[in-house]
Amino acid sequence: MNHLIPCIRREYLDMPGVALTLPQAARLWDVDEHTCRAALEALVGAGFLTLRDDGRFARRDTWYQSWCPWCRVAA
Repeated sequence: MNHLIPCIRREYLDMPGVALTLPQAARLWDVDEHTCRAALEALVGAGFLTLRDDGRFARRDTWYQSWCPWCRVAA
């Protein structure tokens, strides 16, 4: 799992708006769901990711932009 955490972190940094379910994340990184959950939960515990109400893992510093009407920039 130690090799997986930096990979996950890089993906979320490269794609800041991405929000993945556990099955999607496990497929993306080609690992079993148990290993993937442990890595994602470690990143949640570190404050890098958050687990949204819809069950998706998103970057903690960008997740609010998807639902907060005051946080969106008017086009």
